[in-house]
Amino acid sequence: MILDPSCECANQKNLLDDIIKPRLSSLFIRVYDFFTYYRWQFDRANVDPCMEPMDILEKLPFMTKSDYIMLESDAFLKADRHLFCVETTSGTTGRPKRRFQSINDEINEMRLATRVFAGFDISKDDVVLFMDVGNPSIYIWFAKALESLGVKNTIYYGIQSDFDRSLKGIIRLDPTVIVTVPSLLARSYETISRMYSENKETNLRKIVYFGEKINNSFRKRLEDELKVEIFSHYGGTEVSTIGGECTQHNGIHIYNDVNYPSLIEPKKIDETIYEGEIAWTTTQIDVQPVIKYRIGDVVQIDYSACPCGRTSPRIKVIGRTDDSFSILGEKFYYDTILNAVYSDINETGFMQIILSTEQKKDKLTIILPEKIKSKEKEILSALYQTSELEYFLSEDFILIELRFVTNDFFSNRKIPSIIDKRIY
Repeated sequence: MILDPSCECANQKNLLDDIIKPRLSSLFIRVYDFFTYYRWQFDRANVDPCMEPMDILEKLPFMTKSDYIMLESDAFLKADRHLFCVETTSGTTGRPKRRFQSINDEINEMRLATRVFAGFDISKDDVVLFMDVGNPSIYIWFAKALESLGVKNTIYYGIQSDFDRSLKGIIRLDPTVIVTVPSLLARSYETISRMYSENKETNLRKIVYFGEKINNSFRKRLEDELKVEIFSHYGGTEVSTIGGECTQHNGIHIYNDVNYPSLIEPKKIDETIYEGEIAWTTTQIDVQPVIKYRIGDVVQIDYSACPCGRTSPRIKVIGRTDDSFSILGEKFYYDTILNAVYSDINETGFMQIILSTEQKKDKLTIILPEKIKSKEKEILSALYQTSELEYFLSEDFILIELRFVTNDFFSNRKIPSIIDKRIY
């Protein structure tokens, strides 16, 4: 379903001239007046907010996660009595980032999420089941977007590490759509596959994933064995929903009338496809907008029209720029683990993380030099007290093993910080 053909199917040049440029101009003038951070960046770049918007976008610097934190006090003041809610990131990079939202932000982002879910051809007759292990807040937001499409039957289904026991109610609920993260689906798939093979008269026809990439072989296995169609929902806390797949399954449509993309050092692949790290400018966020914000994804972006009728660019996420990994949709950074390991040791040393799957769980094998083996108990204690790991460890979703190697293992060689051997 194409919910908004006037934007989604528009000639891209007309869309740029009639909608995107005016929105960018309005954004630049507004942020210069109300945000000290942006005024500083505009002045430093010798940019007048009334200039041609694409020239401004070209001259302004790319924005980092550290820059984003500088926006918080401005955003809080901007929200004033119009503050609707506050979202907080996981904090796996250090201090959690806060995002303040107004009711206008909520409405605008809900419209965009509704466009994305419409692209999955979800209708009022669907039963949508959200499957996860932790905080249901994002699913409440998804449910609101689906309600705008007329979907009344949405269910949050929290599961535990004993998949055989905690998943047994799914067949009775008989969803037509399951929304979840790929790694959780992979860990629980043996149970899900058995349940659906034993119960043929079920109506599951779509799986929507978000938060992580999905392994192509696992995706094909889901399609072949469960006879379902797979869709990707793409976004992030600081930028909210960005886009999603359509029924042609040839990349993620990004709605550039709302989130405008910029590539860092783009490389041309062919006449319509470019590759590089992507940054986003949010043209319809009121309280805490970002301009050329780097979320850390390396993508290929295709500007050719899609057979589905949409003309918006499509992206495929092909990598990350940082040393990070995801566990059941929660993002963790190498530095977070490194700081926990060396928290009680005088100086920070070397470490390697190997991710694997064992007993349907994510296993973190942490490779360390043998000179700190005497601190093994303290290191394990620090890891178990790391706030984001604590929940997953206490609920038995993660295994941790410390492995000590000779001190010269980390010398005279370039070894990867993270090796991910998981298949999902």
